Amino acid sequence: MTHRDIGTRAALASGLVALLLAGVAGAAPPAEGAGRPCVPAAPGERFDVDWREVPLRSVTRLVSCALERSLLFSPQTLGDRRVTVVAPRPVSARELEALWRGVLAEERLLIEAHGAYELIRAEDQVPSKSRSSSGR
Repeated sequence: MTHRDIGTRAALASGLVALLLAGVAGAAPPAEGAGRPCVPAAPGERFDVDWREVPLRSVTRLVSCALERSLLFSPQTLGDRRVTVVAPRPVSARELEALWRGVLAEERLLIEAHGAYELIRAEDQVPSKSRSSSGR
């Protein structure tokens, strides 16, 4: 493990801990990304997954940063949902994505591909219409 790997993991873990502590203290969490770098996963990087009652929006941000994916959702869609995800060993970026997609499915949330980004919406929400960029 390189110093960069340790720094990346420490940054991701400290950001998640800060959000958890803010939630426990009852204070409003800082704006997403405030004080925390959005760091893509290094090749071969693995992630410790022992999240208990973590805000789903925080997990979504971690996945977005690690996988370098643009994700769009309204605050109402994810709301105050909290999730618990535990893995017996560190997981790869691919496994992290699979766990996240499983959490979304369990929460009855769907992912729609829209070219440069993916939209997260509730199952019962009317699907968004893709807009063509032709003619612009």
